[in-house]
Amino acid sequence: MDKDNVPTEAREGLKFGFESAKQLTTVSSGSIVLIGTFSKSILPTSESGQLTLTPPELKYLLVVSFVLLGLSTVLSAYATFLHTTLMRDLGDYGLRKLYQHGLQRTVLVIMALSFWIFILGLVCFSTLVLVSLL
Repeated sequence: MDKDNVPTEAREGLKFGFESAKQLTTVSSGSIVLIGTFSKSILPTSESGQLTLTPPELKYLLVVSFVLLGLSTVLSAYATFLHTTLMRDLGDYGLRKLYQHGLQRTVLVIMALSFWIFILGLVCFSTLVLVSLL
């Protein structure tokens, strides 16, 4: 099967997946930047600028949210790379051979994992903000 005979639905589906992974990469990395920028104005701080969370263990929740958002960024960037590989090889392998290799399932699992890790990172930070404001 050559690249010109690939079904349009398959190519459009891969393009949609690529765009979704690209958007998730942008949103998760943007969340890291925004949280880093505005955490001192949202969370309680001392006069010297140190976080004064009560109980102090809440700092771990901030670290966990950063780690989860960073992991989501890395996974979604990797999913973008895999989508590019799938789009490139679609005409060479054909649909049946791609399904046999299991790469599409792997990409789907990585994207879903990246999405839920992103959500969990936001939940961790939101919980931190709500607990620190109460």
